[in-house]
Amino acid sequence: MDTQLSAGAVRDRFPILGDYLDWAQDRLALRAVPGGLLVGDLLIVDGSPGDPVQLPAGRWAGFGHHTRVTGPGSAEVPYPRRHLGHGWRFAAWPPAVAFQREGTVVWATGPEPDALEIHLATGRAVHRTLPDGTSVSVVDRRMRVTGPERDVVVVADGFPVRRVRGADVTVDLSQAVAAAAAVAQGRPPADHEGLRAALENDETTGVRHRYEIEPNPPRPGEPCVVRVRGAIDGGAVVAEDGPPVRLRGAGADLWEAELPGRPEGTVVRYRVELDGGGRVTDAAPDFAHVTPDTPFLRPARAGFSYEVREPTVPGWAIDAVIYHVIVDRFAGPVRPLEQVGFLGFAGGTIAGLTQRLDHLAGLGADVVWVSPLTPGHMHVPYDAVELFGVDPRLGSVDDVRTLCHEAHARGMRLILDAEFSYLGIDHPALTEHPEWFLWNDDGRPVGWFGNPTFAALDHADPGLRSHLLEATRWWLELGFDGYRLDSAHAASLDFWTDFGRAVRETRADAFTVAEDARTLEHCLRYRGRLDSYLDFHTCYGLRGFAGDGTVSASGLDATLRTRDRLPAGICGTTFFENHDMDRFSYLAGYDPRRVRLAHALLLTLPGPPVLYHGTEVGVSQPGPGDIAIAARAPMLWGDDQDGALLDDVSRMIELRRSRVALRRGAYRTLTADDAAGVLGFARETDTERVEVFANASGEVRRVAHAGADLELAPLSVTVLTDGADPVSWG
Repeated sequence: MDTQLSAGAVRDRFPILGDYLDWAQDRLALRAVPGGLLVGDLLIVDGSPGDPVQLPAGRWAGFGHHTRVTGPGSAEVPYPRRHLGHGWRFAAWPPAVAFQREGTVVWATGPEPDALEIHLATGRAVHRTLPDGTSVSVVDRRMRVTGPERDVVVVADGFPVRRVRGADVTVDLSQAVAAAAAVAQGRPPADHEGLRAALENDETTGVRHRYEIEPNPPRPGEPCVVRVRGAIDGGAVVAEDGPPVRLRGAGADLWEAELPGRPEGTVVRYRVELDGGGRVTDAAPDFAHVTPDTPFLRPARAGFSYEVREPTVPGWAIDAVIYHVIVDRFAGPVRPLEQVGFLGFAGGTIAGLTQRLDHLAGLGADVVWVSPLTPGHMHVPYDAVELFGVDPRLGSVDDVRTLCHEAHARGMRLILDAEFSYLGIDHPALTEHPEWFLWNDDGRPVGWFGNPTFAALDHADPGLRSHLLEATRWWLELGFDGYRLDSAHAASLDFWTDFGRAVRETRADAFTVAEDARTLEHCLRYRGRLDSYLDFHTCYGLRGFAGDGTVSASGLDATLRTRDRLPAGICGTTFFENHDMDRFSYLAGYDPRRVRLAHALLLTLPGPPVLYHGTEVGVSQPGPGDIAIAARAPMLWGDDQDGALLDDVSRMIELRRSRVALRRGAYRTLTADDAAGVLGFARETDTERVEVFANASGEVRRVAHAGADLELAPLSVTVLTDGADPVSWG
């Protein structure tokens, strides 16, 4: 073992290793390898993401990410994807833990004293006894854990599988094994969304409703079937404006009640009461508590609601090309980021954005997504200390009015990035209205990933809800045309029912987009409340297919085909990068062909596309680092811009605008050749058809088209339209 990194030093640096380190150093050698340190079955790395690390012989699984590597040989230090950081884990594993030997179990306890978190790398049978006597065995894709009664979280091959309480627990690992195998083959896991759904809908979570209604929402006069799942003796659905309706058995642990139709615009509020006492809540029992490190989770509530209406997405939004601006980093006296510091203000202003609207109009963008403007401590003030005002470092209310006027005069619209799930820790309501917030047992407000900058809101409080809806109307009356809603999944759907109604009453054609990275099933629940959701799964597919080659053509195609079958009244808003992830160009190795490939795909796919500020002129990041700095570099202007890239992106947008099929047409697969790295698809309406062929490989490819071979240049997109010559970018 490296004498410069003793067991004591490891413990000091990574205290979370705790008992595991004691166990490992007694049984397995601690030894240094180039770029890292072996601690039992774990490989801890010293380098930055992308740096080489030497893996010993054997098969290795990523820890906290979905990677499979065979040693001996060199591997890259992974960038932590943090799929496990969404609130239900116990232990704060350091990002430096990178790989885990196949067929091993790693464990940790966390802030909750009677909790155990187990990470398994599948591939071999496992039989292990932990220091406290807990037995862990894995045979034929089933894990059994026996020991003291406590909460147990199981993670297999980087995928969350189950959280359950018990002294003798059996867990089926089949979904995680299948998902890991797909990733190892360069495909997105077919049931990646299903894995999270399985976690949240596991049989251990008891009776659940989860807003499962049909239709969702009902049209005027149309009955609505409310479904409840779980082992119960009976119960009733009780609406505020009507008598109880008994639940009737409709299958194994499936119960239904039909509520009568109501007039258009009626908000139906209801609860589910069980025979023998008790009510069904909007969260499973395992997720009904909140701790300082549980972001996006709320205490369980027993109230549900929907509005009777025929939902429609505003036509202007369906046809839109959206441009995402961080006001502080876009235009004005912007300072270099090295002078700014973590989350500091660089100097961009609302007035500066107004002066640069012609750049956006010339590009072809007709909707501007404006970063938060409320007073706060961050350059993107999600930590609002006041909802009715503008941070003076960004400008004034009059500056907002001028921005809205000038944008509308150019035929452009504006959507505001707003935070209605949290307030800043310095908001006066924490002392004036403590009932508006969620509090931990130790008297601290619930934060966001344990971050004390934010205070989570209790949307069930009527005073808070009234305040938030008043602020919602205020910004729309200033001139904004809609909202991008940050951390939407941290608020209840019952709140979004009232929010959507307030928005439409204030501005009938406003557009609302939820930030929600959960499953498609979850996102579709916004239908009837909000108009759209940010499509993170398509984003990951685009980044993997066009950026770093980790997603196959068939994998991306599978995601896109599911999006083509969305019900009317909701759409996915598409993107391939944003302010919370590495710049695409960095991911793509700064290859300008890949940047054009991603843009061309984004602008020919369904859903309103979002361009992140500066990518169209060559803004990138120098390497890995804090997202607040690395991914939020200032806009480039003048001679610093990549004029050729700007011209190409402008032509792509012009093509999208000229073809209805690219904006509103159905998606049809033409080819998805994983070996060749080629994806071909058509966008078509009853009167128009556009064909798109994307070659994500580094070789010339040929595809059969119209009785001849169509040649595709490496890392390029070719678009064929009726009566026009092919257009290619790459």
